[in-house]
Amino acid sequence: MEQKLADARARLHDLDHGAAATATPTPPTTTLARPAGAKSEVDAAAVRTWAAENGYQVKPIGRIPNDVVDAWREATIGTTPAAVRSARAHDTVAVTGRGPK
Repeated sequence: MEQKLADARARLHDLDHGAAATATPTPPTTTLARPAGAKSEVDAAAVRTWAAENGYQVKPIGRIPNDVVDAWREATIGTTPAAVRSARAHDTVAVTGRGPK
């Protein structure tokens, strides 16, 4: 434990004084769950175009509200929002071994 503390202090000292860290940084772990800001599973341009043509107000950039995406899915591919949620829950279980939160 003492050695780990001394190593951490040495790395902090190196960082504070502009030197490169002595240890190689650990690469981030990858997950199969979609983090915030990740690519969507739908074509945002297609959803925005459909939404504008069908009376929904959607901003030109940023997140598209779930109710708009659900309505687009139902109108364009015949998938009901409940079926999509069920499929998402199944995918979550298959990928993580846990159900949705």
